[in-house]
Amino acid sequence: KNFIITDIKTIFPCIDYTKELFTEISNKKKNKNEREKTVSYDSDDIKILKILSENFRTSKIEIAHRLKISREMITYKIKRLLSSAILAKLQATVNPFTLGFEAYFLRLKLSKPTQRTRIIHFLASTLRCNTILCCEGSGDLITFVHFKSHTEFRQFESRLLHIFREAIHEYSFEFVKIQHKLDWFPSL
Repeated sequence: KNFIITDIKTIFPCIDYTKELFTEISNKKKNKNEREKTVSYDSDDIKILKILSENFRTSKIEIAHRLKISREMITYKIKRLLSSAILAKLQATVNPFTLGFEAYFLRLKLSKPTQRTRIIHFLASTLRCNTILCCEGSGDLITFVHFKSHTEFRQFESRLLHIFREAIHEYSFEFVKIQHKLDWFPSL
């Protein structure tokens, strides 16, 4: 999977992971003193977001029919929601458990925060993570990692600790038994 680093210190999966993307977003981070823009939205925008969060494949025609507004207006609103980053992207969610993968919750506390970007790049390059969170508190980095076998997991753990033994103060892996799908939408 691939990642975008955001200004709120969170990393989200995306389709295209490239050095240029990290560079572009890193350049944005240099302008930390700039205030975040407030994006306006209306009740139709919220309805569109709810529909797409339930099923991202819902057609613009279906959305227009349900909201009783034109398909052109739906197209305009979706483009605006995407360009303003209210709507991050439209994508399918894959359930790794049904594909036979084991999942682990990994928490890393760093002794060398300067190594954070290198660790993020390492985790992204393993193609075992779909989300990485940069946090404050008991863990500096938190992620879910997926493996086909316990042996593969142990190899990953060994490689991570070998490469970053100086940078990791403490770590923990928690075996994930099941992941529940929640249909959650923020109250706005």
